[in-house]
Amino acid sequence: MKIVIVDDDCLVTGALKTILEVNEDVDVVATGLDGRDAVRLYGEHKPDVLLMDIRMVPGMTVEEILEQAGKSGSEIEKISNGKFEYSVKICNNRGAIEIPENHSLVERFRRELRRDGYEPKNIGINYFTDASIFRKVNPIVPVLLFGPGDPTLAHQPNECVNLEFYEDAIKILKRVFWTEE
Repeated sequence: MKIVIVDDDCLVTGALKTILEVNEDVDVVATGLDGRDAVRLYGEHKPDVLLMDIRMVPGMTVEEILEQAGKSGSEIEKISNGKFEYSVKICNNRGAIEIPENHSLVERFRRELRRDGYEPKNIGINYFTDASIFRKVNPIVPVLLFGPGDPTLAHQPNECVNLEFYEDAIKILKRVFWTEE
């Protein structure tokens, strides 16, 4: 069975490849990092299975991705004269956590970070966060992930936080949430 794996986290991709290829009937023929890679690699390799983390597609909802995938799958089914079967299975549907860059909460954090000499950075994270669970309870509450940790160490053995950054983060949080505008 030919498989293509697409995930923006290389550690996840590598681990899945290693686990899947224990079965001698499985051949991971390619790996990719994003939706564009998925389309390209699918066209190049025509795998039996495309395993893809769909949370990594910025600006698209799960529904839009499934609609696009359905159109592609239907087209391939037609031209293959029934030799190709198409199906999608969502194993874990957690929406992306996003907040507009111009949201007042983001602006307050930027102001307070600069006040302490930090240059604010808007970054994405490619690991699981509980925020996606909270979002299911109340989807309209804005969620901004902020903390003193190094994102490259998140969920790694010996994950640690610099105590100076930790203390600074507490001060910033106090000013953002307990200071009148």
